[in-house]
Amino acid sequence: MQQDSVAIARASYQAYVDKDRAAIEALIAPDFHFTSPLDNRIDRATYFARCWPNSATLAGFDWGARTACIIAALWPERCKALVSVSGYLIGSQESGKAPLPPKAELQWWYQYYFATERGRAGYDKNRHDFSKLIWQLASPKWDFGEATFDRTAASFDNPDYVDVVIHSYRHRYGLADGDPHYADIQRRLAALPAITVPTITLDGAADGVVPATDGTASAAKFTGRRTHRVIPHAGHNLPQEEPEAFAAAVMELIGA
Repeated sequence: MQQDSVAIARASYQAYVDKDRAAIEALIAPDFHFTSPLDNRIDRATYFARCWPNSATLAGFDWGARTACIIAALWPERCKALVSVSGYLIGSQESGKAPLPPKAELQWWYQYYFATERGRAGYDKNRHDFSKLIWQLASPKWDFGEATFDRTAASFDNPDYVDVVIHSYRHRYGLADGDPHYADIQRRLAALPAITVPTITLDGAADGVVPATDGTASAAKFTGRRTHRVIPHAGHNLPQEEPEAFAAAVMELIGA
């Protein structure tokens, strides 16, 4: 037992030196508690949130990628690395005012539909079929099947689902007010801040919403180490369509 305790202590210290959160997670039990001059018997989850705040590798697509980009840009101390599908996704109401070429505008038709009360009513009435259509248009080569869609579609029945979606798109185009509590964050995001943490950006070669690029247009927004990849056959929902490629990017950054 003495040797076990010494080995654990040494391994814990080494993990701390190496900033290896995975190693620490493997060492401590689910009922772990931590006490220090600043912490009074905090539980395992609180310990990691408080003591390992910069150890998370964030990854996502669409709204999830936008959220991950925002955290990486504004709070890099809480983010070790980033995997973002469709590249740099921080925008602003001002940038949303700029018109796009007609073909590009056509891809965003549903966002303009949501700007109307008819759009709100239509989405509320047809949320299941509407969302399935978006999936089909965004990922034209993905034969996702009813069971796969239905697992996600259950969330469309949340009572605030339509309100959240409509407000998000209307706010994007300056048609709805944001929460004043977050006005300073909105101001910082409007400056389109750079992302400094190590990043892998991924584009789906068959994305029907955000066409794949070589990544150069957004290169200046990534001032840390950044790699860009185009994933063959993948559409907009790249993590679900090509999970191996998505997971490989995450694991590459975790191991870096």
